[in-house]
Amino acid sequence: MLIETILSSGDGLSPETAMVVLNTSDEYSVINAIGFQAEMQSLTRINGKNYDIIKLFENDYNIEELYFDIDLFFGKWK
Repeated sequence: MLIETILSSGDGLSPETAMVVLNTSDEYSVINAIGFQAEMQSLTRINGKNYDIIKLFENDYNIEELYFDIDLFFGKWK
């Protein structure tokens, strides 16, 4: 159910449609659930919001990367 909720938050193809997650492990759970493999992860800040960008290995859909909105948890833990 969590995966479906995350997938319903956006398609992840751009910062504007980033999938909202509660932690980093959610990102990898989603990627695995939809049949992709992560190659690399990077952090970026765009228009005041924090995103993880996951670069994907080559896939049948030619999707190079997915965006995840991490504002709900980024920088909250000390």
